[in-house]
Amino acid sequence: MADDVAEERRMILKMLEEGKITPDQAVELLKALQGPAAEGAPEPGSERTVDLGRWAEQFGSRVSELADEFAQRVQRVVASADVGEKVGDVADRMADVGRTVADRIAQAFGQFGTLALPAHAFTDEMAGEFAEGAVPQVHLATPNGTVRVHTDPQAGRTWRLTVRKRVRARTPEEARSQGQHLVSVTQGPTGLTARAESWSIGSADLELVLPPVTVRLEVETSNGSVAVRGVRGTTVDVRSSNGRIDLSQVEAQRVVARTSNGSLVLEGVQADVLEARSSNGAVTGSVGGAEMEVSTSNGSVTLRPLWRPEGAAHQRLDVQASNGGVRVILPAAVREAAERKELGLSLRASTNWGSTQVEVPGTVLITQTARMGRQQVEHQSPHLAESARTLHVDVRTITGSASITSE
Repeated sequence: MADDVAEERRMILKMLEEGKITPDQAVELLKALQGPAAEGAPEPGSERTVDLGRWAEQFGSRVSELADEFAQRVQRVVASADVGEKVGDVADRMADVGRTVADRIAQAFGQFGTLALPAHAFTDEMAGEFAEGAVPQVHLATPNGTVRVHTDPQAGRTWRLTVRKRVRARTPEEARSQGQHLVSVTQGPTGLTARAESWSIGSADLELVLPPVTVRLEVETSNGSVAVRGVRGTTVDVRSSNGRIDLSQVEAQRVVARTSNGSLVLEGVQADVLEARSSNGAVTGSVGGAEMEVSTSNGSVTLRPLWRPEGAAHQRLDVQASNGGVRVILPAAVREAAERKELGLSLRASTNWGSTQVEVPGTVLITQTARMGRQQVEHQSPHLAESARTLHVDVRTITGSASITSE
């Protein structure tokens, strides 16, 4: 029954879009579907609801845009022909007609029908200060929108939050009124939380400028990208269902970066424990830390392991891909430290279907196997057992090449 109702709504929208029925007729037909058949309507947030809502949003936007464009054209004709204000009034009424049609569609579609209304954008800004000596807890969440976090070295202990809202409503005033409840912000001397509500109300982009203090940062979005730059923390936990995650010059005891559909960019990320995962997307960048796990199900991985004499004595980088090539490139600093015997290397590459390669000067072959499509090769520094500092790299892929080389 739910599929039938959704399909009938699509047919009504299509007939209205093609001009086969009038707006009034479309509204009456949609209202009729809200009778007994509404019991089988798709639940809010279901795939059918989201799909139909997007169609309503696109169609409603086209109605308003076309009406506004028509009004502008009429006004240009009026201005050039100097035929008086009455035709101009007609142009204004034509624009109102478009908005009225969108409004009627919104009412007929009920809960998610507001997607057919015009979108209004506005920005809110706020600021606060963290207490001296505190490690603030910062939590940013938006179901539909981007999140940006970066540090201002000159900010003292003051943070600044910018919220860019996009709300669909009949008028800008109504949009601003509704938008007041779109994002809730809780602040204090030891923390900051900004959370946007359901995407059916509107969308919100969050941009936070942090002072140069150590924080506990959590960021999450369902549909949107996340970028975190220059942040120092005890924990940096960033998650997106659909969107790219970009971490740059981030240093923390624990870093988590997860996305279901999107790429991961990790540049200059240092963590005692690093966990970076993508279900569908490439992973690139440079990382350093004691325990590092990086993986993707569908996509390639290209990483450069960082090494500092004052960093973790023993580093382990575990990289895995299901469908895609994996490549680890040792920077010159790592290769040179190994050649000076300041660092011991253990390097292993394996694949079920593909090729393997380990080519790093100063390392020697330990094992190499190849059978039934599976290949594995392992190299080590001759002085590995006596090394006070070590780097273990293990790259694996099911389908694709696996290689470890150096600059």
